Amino acid sequence: MKVTLISEDFRDGMQVDWPAIPRAGEFVSLRHIDGTAQYVVDGVEYACDTNGVLTEVRIDLDA
Repeated sequence: MKVTLISEDFRDGMQVDWPAIPRAGEFVSLRHIDGTAQYVVDGVEYACDTNGVLTEVRIDLDA
């Protein structure tokens, strides 16, 4: 599922393809060139079209 991650490190959003959506309060670890950064899921927002089909998931992360 296509997901947009929002945090201080990527304010414009980072698109990822994940099989599951983390819940608020869970931890997410992202590996990058400088090492691994751990974030807490601060909020999850689901968006649907007029037919009720899920179109987007936005996950707000806090360092």
